[in-house]
Amino acid sequence: MGVPLVIRSQNDLLYAYQLSAAYRSPWVFDPDLALRSEPDIWEIIRNEPVVLAELERRNRNVVRPWRVIANRHATKSKNISKGMKDDSKKLAGIVGEGIGYIAEFNAARRRLADAFTIGRTYEFIHWDKRDIALDGLPKMEWYIPERMTNVDRRRIHWVTDWSKGGFIEKIGVHLEMFDSNKYGWFRISNDMRRNLVEYVFTNEEDRVGYGRGTIQALYFAHYCKTVGVKKMSEGMDRYANGIMKIKLDGLRQASTTKTNEDLLAAAKKVAENYRSEHYMVMEETDDVEIQDAPAGALKFSMEYIRYWDETIARLFNGSVRPSGHGSQRTGARAESETQADTSEAYYQDDRRHLDEILERDLVHAFLYHNWHNIVKLGLDEAKPPHFTSDQIKRQDALTELQINKESVLAGAPIMKSEWYETINRTPPDEDEEVISLEDIQAMEIEMEASKDVARESDRDTLRSEEKEDKKEGKKQERRKMERQGESRDVGQKRRKDRRTKEKEARGV
Repeated sequence: MGVPLVIRSQNDLLYAYQLSAAYRSPWVFDPDLALRSEPDIWEIIRNEPVVLAELERRNRNVVRPWRVIANRHATKSKNISKGMKDDSKKLAGIVGEGIGYIAEFNAARRRLADAFTIGRTYEFIHWDKRDIALDGLPKMEWYIPERMTNVDRRRIHWVTDWSKGGFIEKIGVHLEMFDSNKYGWFRISNDMRRNLVEYVFTNEEDRVGYGRGTIQALYFAHYCKTVGVKKMSEGMDRYANGIMKIKLDGLRQASTTKTNEDLLAAAKKVAENYRSEHYMVMEETDDVEIQDAPAGALKFSMEYIRYWDETIARLFNGSVRPSGHGSQRTGARAESETQADTSEAYYQDDRRHLDEILERDLVHAFLYHNWHNIVKLGLDEAKPPHFTSDQIKRQDALTELQINKESVLAGAPIMKSEWYETINRTPPDEDEEVISLEDIQAMEIEMEASKDVARESDRDTLRSEEKEDKKEGKKQERRKMERQGESRDVGQKRRKDRRTKEKEARGV
């Protein structure tokens, strides 16, 4: 048993020294090991079909239908006045409609979601000044986000800010971006930063601002799978053509002028011709045997590759069954449904994180660029809205309706919006025609009448068919009797002819 005070590890000092050295370099380097192994490692890995499929599955599950809602504190707090609640809802409507003008917004959100893998992603917001009416208000000149373009993470890095004076110390960091026109780095200004959406995934200190993506774990899995596929491809020839065993007499000379080495070389040539041309010519005394390659090796190779495919699926999506993997056991349907719900919950935390990033950088940028209009409308005291995505989950509507009913009976009111969300219907506007209870009852009566008519029609059809069957039965009975009568007549005639012949034979 070791004594803790005797074991003096220097790892904490090494980390502290390396952290200080990282901030004293010309810029703060990205510590990603996968990126250091291959400059374009992400482009290489994502071209692998399983990785690309799991990445697309994850991003499409994280990026759900979005909406801008009023500030929760403004709508639920009892200390907020009704006027501020109304202003907060109006501001959310303005921002939601304004953001809706972004072209291919979901595609940009999916690119941002790649931060889960590569650690950080960037999108630049392009604005356009338009004279439009938002949320039913009079026409005004608004700055509208029209599109978002991707900025590769390798064009942006962190640089340390140093104090001025005798004792130099780090006082902060700032972002710099590479200008492809001027062929150099420039500091990102505050105005430009407001137009930049930055998503850093797992921003820990030892990642020095670059985030901790899953690309390093993915790199390890991809490398192991690549080795397995390579070995599998090398063995395909053996699996397809089997193993050839050639027995030669070591004491027999090939001829008077050829040695045993020449005989061996000729046998090898025969094997090579068989591999390429699928036939061979040999001596009568030679023995050639072709054995199938061991099936266990093929099975082991496939299991090895399948293991890493399932590992990649778990890394991206938390479970393997929704991706089409998993064991072939009983209860597969129930297991797949359970894992689908588990996966939906697995995505929800990252979905909220991405929503928070867009709320911080996109929603607040819209408020910043259009603050003059917001003040003019008297909404400057309203609470800033939230950007949120819908969670799509499997639910039993009848069970949810029963829960809502019991809640209302117990004195716990339910919002109409949640009620309509439970039954997957849209709340009607005031000027829209709605279905009343009388309409439903009339439709039920009409449906019952239609069912009665259909049942009566079925009974009539059945009776007609029975009548036809009876008629057809009688016809068949008559034909049968006629055939029997004809048979009796024929029999009588044959017996009469036979008796006549017998009499003629006796000479009567």
